[in-house]
Amino acid sequence: MKALPVRTALASALTLAFAAGAGAATPVPAARPSLDAIEIGRANPAVILLRAGIFDPANQMLDAAGWARGPDGIRAKGGKKMKFVFQTSANGIRQKVQAVIKQACQKAGIDLELKSVTASVFFASDVANPDTAVKFWADMQMFASTMGEPDPGTFMERFVSWQIASKANKWQGRNIVRWNSPEFDKLFRAAEVAVDPLQRAALFIQMNDLAVKNVAVIPLMSRRRVSGVARKLAITSSGWDLDLSALHDWYREA
Repeated sequence: MKALPVRTALASALTLAFAAGAGAATPVPAARPSLDAIEIGRANPAVILLRAGIFDPANQMLDAAGWARGPDGIRAKGGKKMKFVFQTSANGIRQKVQAVIKQACQKAGIDLELKSVTASVFFASDVANPDTAVKFWADMQMFASTMGEPDPGTFMERFVSWQIASKANKWQGRNIVRWNSPEFDKLFRAAEVAVDPLQRAALFIQMNDLAVKNVAVIPLMSRRRVSGVARKLAITSSGWDLDLSALHDWYREA
């Protein structure tokens, strides 16, 4: 999937499907459609398109790129059909989402072959297994990944070139999509030494936009962590640790 117009059209079809309500297939508390790899708090452009009555930009993009529909409705170019393998872990909700995505792609003339892998295999680090997420031997794959701390530094390592997963590093690199962008690398190195928090935040927003616009990742939903406490319970909490990490400091108010 090397052609950017094809990746962009695919991302458009998926994000519009979720913004139109397909995200209901994933009943996760506090989840909302999002087009950002990290939490930035911006309006979802897909929702804006829908409100403007624009429902099929993917079709327009593929038409412009020369991918014509065949008699079976599937697009082709240069004798090659637009068909991709889409894998994820075996899970009832994820298979529902796969079906939603397949339907959205069919409307755009894209044929998806759905593949589900046992979760213990998909998320394993077994270097001999061809079906792991880190090997990513498919055209597309889906899984949930959250940023465990407020700072996005560690999370965004998944797009730097020195973290590309490969046979040489026994598939241990965090960049499993194997995207290589010198511009992204430069921004990341600048963020590592930035001391001004506003400058650092701006650098990470640029990194996010670069990865998303180049379709190194197709964000679909932002899954926020939800916690609740009793009204009279005074607690100490931090985004840098687990909910119960400061349990020894909790107390009940009179």
